[in-house]
Amino acid sequence: MATKLDYELTELPHGNFSSRAKDAVVVASTVPEKYMGTEVDHDDMRALGKTQVLRRNFKTLGMVAFANSVMVVWETLLVVSGLGLSVGGRAPVFWGLIYGAFAMTCIYFTIAEMAAIAPTAGGQYHWVSELAPRGIQSFLSYITGWLVALGWVSYLTLVSFTAATTIQGIAALNHPNYVAQPWHATLLTWAVVSFGFFFNTALAPRLPAVEVIFFILHIVGWFGIFVTLLVMAPRHNAVDTFTTFVDGGEWGSIGLSAVITMTNSTAMLVGYESPVHMSEETENASRVMPRVISWSIIMNALMVIALAGIYVTAIDDLETTLSTPTGVVFIQVFYDVTKSKAGTSVMASIVVVELISASIAEGACASRQMWSFSRDNGLPASSWLAKVSAGFNIPIHAILTTVVIVALISLINIGSSAALNAINSLGGISILATYLIVVACYIWNRATHDKPPRGQWSPFGLVIAIVGWCAVFPVFFFLLWPLSNHPNAETMNWAIAMNGGVLILASIWYAIRAHKTYQPPVAKVLHDE
Repeated sequence: MATKLDYELTELPHGNFSSRAKDAVVVASTVPEKYMGTEVDHDDMRALGKTQVLRRNFKTLGMVAFANSVMVVWETLLVVSGLGLSVGGRAPVFWGLIYGAFAMTCIYFTIAEMAAIAPTAGGQYHWVSELAPRGIQSFLSYITGWLVALGWVSYLTLVSFTAATTIQGIAALNHPNYVAQPWHATLLTWAVVSFGFFFNTALAPRLPAVEVIFFILHIVGWFGIFVTLLVMAPRHNAVDTFTTFVDGGEWGSIGLSAVITMTNSTAMLVGYESPVHMSEETENASRVMPRVISWSIIMNALMVIALAGIYVTAIDDLETTLSTPTGVVFIQVFYDVTKSKAGTSVMASIVVVELISASIAEGACASRQMWSFSRDNGLPASSWLAKVSAGFNIPIHAILTTVVIVALISLINIGSSAALNAINSLGGISILATYLIVVACYIWNRATHDKPPRGQWSPFGLVIAIVGWCAVFPVFFFLLWPLSNHPNAETMNWAIAMNGGVLILASIWYAIRAHKTYQPPVAKVLHDE
């Protein structure tokens, strides 16, 4: 019989992660025993003041596969390359990835350290709750939770919509008379996100195995496309390719156009904290999470840099490529290289399948973040969103809500593709903002506290965190800029206005109600006497 967990909720000294639970009563869970995880997982959950209600289906390989499915970074390079190429040219697209790999690896090493100490689905907002200065713990944690929730729903919308438009590009390549309509993209987006809903509900117990299959395709597909471009594409002068910058954004400064392009390349590497939101579904999470985060960013950074080097040199005439009738730049590049519609379609289809796999994984990630934040009463209708199905032990209401939100947002495309693109740009900016907040709290905590929290801090952690924060802040700053000078309503970067609007509404809700109902995770954490 389940009993209510009786926590000793004495006031927690700010800045300390949890340690041993005092006189905690173990909750009888509906989760089958074989999915409850290890003794270390049990101790972590008790120390964090949480009850195990989700199945720990994932092990190390499944979680590595999940991380790669969420990010699909080399695939993302291909589908968004047109933006960077049109602004700064070939060189900054490549060098932006080099800079981004360094900056983001530092950030992820810090996140990996926190994931080892507090492996919880809440991720950033939980860590902020524990590490921030006492006076702002609750509100800053609350705002961070909103940013993470907003970011992952935006990412899910973006990847589903990108898969849809890539399918339209393949259709346009093979059927020149096909005219892509906005409502086509919306319907295809619905199909992609519905496919993800099916996998995250009916096939939830099989999700780790499914992710491994997609991971294999991620590796094989990269190898196939890399070799094809390496062997068949004409090789342009490397010096010209990697040292020539253009002012496609009409900023009056090649340097500024280059910087804006480089920051957008770096943004491709935002989101590798995603495994953290599946911590409570991963066996031995405190050991697996830091390894998965570290391995994933290093492996994929190398893959995307290598592919970018080949891809940008394979482009023959940049202006002609950017004006492709397919509407998808990388499809035109593939066709120019292979001279085959069939070969191009196969290569592009690999990218589509991987984008659909990302929709599945990002749907899981977004719903777990929404569920976790609701568990702490951070969102409206939290009691409903936080419910977990007793049969599959999944947050079915949160999963359904993310699908509905994406379906509604995609309707905007019928009226204005510019408005939808503005919403899609929210994802990277929102998530990157949470990284800056979390790492700043980490730096403050390390600099002001002598006694380490539960677990061991890395002896180099503070230096890595400072370097990472300083390297990433300029990226965040320039991500708020429009891609071109003198923007109009369609080309303006509305992300700062949209983020600001959401945060203002969240702050109003906090002042009216959430300051009474929101339960910051630090209030539930158990600690030594």
